[in-house]
Amino acid sequence: MKKPSQSYASNPSGMGSWELTRRSILGLAAGVPIGTVLAAGGLRSSLAQESTPVRGGSVVAAVEADWNGMDPHTNGQFASLYAWEKTYQSLVTFDETLQIVPDLAESWEILDPQTYVFHLRPGVLFHNGAEFTSDDVVFWHERLNNEDLVVPYRAWFNAIGSVEAVDPLTVQFNLDFPYSPLLANLASMRGSAIVPRAWAESADLNAEAFGTGPYKLTNILPQDSYRWELNADYWEPDIPYIESVDHKLLLEPAARLTAVMTGTAQFTTLPGDLTTTLEGTDVNVLIGDKALYWHIQFNCSREPFTDPRVRKALSLAVDHQEIIDKVLGGYGTLTGPVPTGHTDWYIPVDELNYEVDLDQARSLLAEAGLADGFSTTYKANSNLAEDIAVAQILKERLSEINVDVEIIQIDQTRWVSETQPPTSDYDIRANANSFYPDADGYLYNHYHTDAGFNQTRFSNAEYDEIVTEARQLSDHEARRELYFRAQQIILDEAPIIPLWNGLNIEALAPSLQGYKQSYTGRRLFFDETWLAS
Repeated sequence: MKKPSQSYASNPSGMGSWELTRRSILGLAAGVPIGTVLAAGGLRSSLAQESTPVRGGSVVAAVEADWNGMDPHTNGQFASLYAWEKTYQSLVTFDETLQIVPDLAESWEILDPQTYVFHLRPGVLFHNGAEFTSDDVVFWHERLNNEDLVVPYRAWFNAIGSVEAVDPLTVQFNLDFPYSPLLANLASMRGSAIVPRAWAESADLNAEAFGTGPYKLTNILPQDSYRWELNADYWEPDIPYIESVDHKLLLEPAARLTAVMTGTAQFTTLPGDLTTTLEGTDVNVLIGDKALYWHIQFNCSREPFTDPRVRKALSLAVDHQEIIDKVLGGYGTLTGPVPTGHTDWYIPVDELNYEVDLDQARSLLAEAGLADGFSTTYKANSNLAEDIAVAQILKERLSEINVDVEIIQIDQTRWVSETQPPTSDYDIRANANSFYPDADGYLYNHYHTDAGFNQTRFSNAEYDEIVTEARQLSDHEARRELYFRAQQIILDEAPIIPLWNGLNIEALAPSLQGYKQSYTGRRLFFDETWLAS
């Protein structure tokens, strides 16, 4: 496997025991440090420029997950976002370090904590030829709050009381209360895509797409493929370079590996254990952290998990690194309640102090009146091999403190309906979160008593005060201090057991140049990639 220059970047505080594995896979020579590209936003990797960027050519990308519609407001599925992420845009976006930068808004002002004024980019056209104006931003807010629509990320924008079109290129957001994550949430493209009012009021947004982005989304064939076609009228000059990208659904990792090895696909994602197959080939493999945060959850409203001593006892029986090694083959990073590598919100790995202490675990159970142990259940999503593997390891480890775990495997549809709020019918389960743009997404949305996505039904008055205050502050360091306090409460009271943060593993043909990974897991910078002649 050919090692691209600057192919791997590491945050030293996030390194786990997989360091030597990464060194071997990437073929780094002895004495060459891991971490040739370091960025504040977590692990980053990119292909060095080996030729002058040129426009032209077509690419086939093998994608790993099926999409279930293209509506950017009502669809919360990451695989669907993956499809339309280069078709739609928001007012702002992320750079490589997860800093907020202009997109459809070329600048903005925060007049006070509850008043944001965005100055829109002139001369921007939607793919159907309509001109982008402030009225389309007003329509975005109206549609987001349409009670006839189910909008998964509506709560991310609940602070916005009204949106006013000051003039065709100026729009004002009036917030009902201060809300610091607003810009980051807008950049996330989770419910924040701008669509043309005149088209969207009568169109089927699940079946077609008209945005302002560098690529038009065409040839959408459910459970098969879709195409990106270059937008010749794109407002940013000179990009994108590649004229078309055909995305072919290949669910099986082995099929995606074969596609990139044989050249029938020039881009794909892979699980870590398959990358060794590419050694000795000219396929480039990029590996970096991405926000895919796995954790075990306890139902804190059910006995005996109402007692934090019980939850803490179980967490002390778990060997975090063992789970990463056995479930992922080492292809993951130890993490706290905010995933490792996420700007500066996360607890560095060397400060997590995870330990296995069976004696203390037994002592805590005895204090809780459970000296003889107890029986419980773990509901596993049978569609996810990782979930089943975690359940089996947890069952084995908890047996050492006389806790008997019955593993109940159910399919994904039933797992969602039974274990997700508001039903929350489970004792123990595991769950994974993709990228949240701000620490608020991980800490308020999941653990505040009244948050709609409080999956563990955790409730702690001190915690609620901390995360409520943090989302209203504008000073970054003050927010960061509060979020570290909040994370420590989570670790101490253990409504969850953090397991790992994921790795972004992408395989590219040698002809693809200039590609850069993103911690978000998205292909944010694909429009800056080109095909070498």
